[in-house]
Amino acid sequence: MEIILTALSAGLVTLACNVIFFTWIKTKWEENLETYKIAYSGIFKEKIEIHRELLKRIYNFKFKLEQYGMIGNEEMAKDLFQESNDFINFYLINQPFIKPSILKMIEDLNKEYQECFEAFHTYSVYRTPGVDTKLLSEAAHKAVEVSNRLRGADFKAIENEIIQAMRKDLKYSDS
Repeated sequence: MEIILTALSAGLVTLACNVIFFTWIKTKWEENLETYKIAYSGIFKEKIEIHRELLKRIYNFKFKLEQYGMIGNEEMAKDLFQESNDFINFYLINQPFIKPSILKMIEDLNKEYQECFEAFHTYSVYRTPGVDTKLLSEAAHKAVEVSNRLRGADFKAIENEIIQAMRKDLKYSDS
């Protein structure tokens, strides 16, 4: 009888220790899980907001670029230049949240824009009185050429890539 009581008490102590240990592990696991859920949801939300803002800035930039191409003046050039700087600062600051392929497309577009803006600026400078008409004509021709190049820039590819990344993150598909 004493052997049975000893075995029974040892079993109860082991069971009690296992319950305490299991409860402790479960509590720690749930705390960690909750911490990761909160952190992940914050990062996820931030990423979606950055993508949305990126799309908005691309649309604004494209709109101002089209306006400048149609009725460009010095004030619009300054506005476009400021829009470009704001856009560059935004995507540089938020690089960790932007998919590398999207980032590459944006950087390529930025290089293209900078080359084009130099041509626009040169044309603006040459429009001042006293500049050789041949230089003005060459600058105007180059400005029209780069304007067409920029209008043909593949904004749509970047927009589609961002939208696809957002849909993937949201686990949304057309099927």
